[in-house]
Amino acid sequence: MLSRARNGAIAMATRKGLQVGDDTYVLHDFKPAWMRIEPWKELCEIWNTPEWKEKCHRNKENKNNSTGGKQTLGSQTFVTAKLKVVKDIKRSLLVHITYTWQNRLVG
Repeated sequence: MLSRARNGAIAMATRKGLQVGDDTYVLHDFKPAWMRIEPWKELCEIWNTPEWKEKCHRNKENKNNSTGGKQTLGSQTFVTAKLKVVKDIKRSLLVHITYTWQNRLVG
């Protein structure tokens, strides 16, 4: 919700001709209508800290990283997935083994 508010403020500021870049202090005047000004200014200050920027950069890289676990259950229920695993390996399973099977490493 807050990222949508920040992205909306960035879009409004850009339409007004402001260059936002890494400096979110320019967003002070572009707060969402549903938020008071004090919390909005505090958020803008938090988003400008080096710690926050580093965390965002790290999370963006992790999100784009193709290695690691991938949830492969899809829209089927846990019970259906468990039955498929039991059929594949021909023995009964415990819950944690079913979970591991569904979230196995892909890539």
